[in-house]
Amino acid sequence: MPFQCDVELRTAHLGPHAAAPARVQRWLATEGSLLDAGDPLVQLEMGGGVYVVAPTFHCMLVGGAPERAELAEGDLLAQLAADGEEIPYGRPYCEAQLARP
Repeated sequence: MPFQCDVELRTAHLGPHAAAPARVQRWLATEGSLLDAGDPLVQLEMGGGVYVVAPTFHCMLVGGAPERAELAEGDLLAQLAADGEEIPYGRPYCEAQLARP
């Protein structure tokens, strides 16, 4: 996987109730894990709810913000590696689903 992309916290891409700041509750994947689109990546607390964030493309988790870190809009959430044709240029790299309010 020769390309690496940074996933920044962009609440507009994560759903209507997502709001910064966000706190990393726990990682659901480990560094080096191969993920398909929709596989659980990380659990975030934001906007009064808990969200499960998943990539929108086949990738590998290279690194991410530490658990319990508080992230502002635009802060680095994760680094993902992928083949160039897999990266969804011009579209969100991740999506979020409300796990619980």
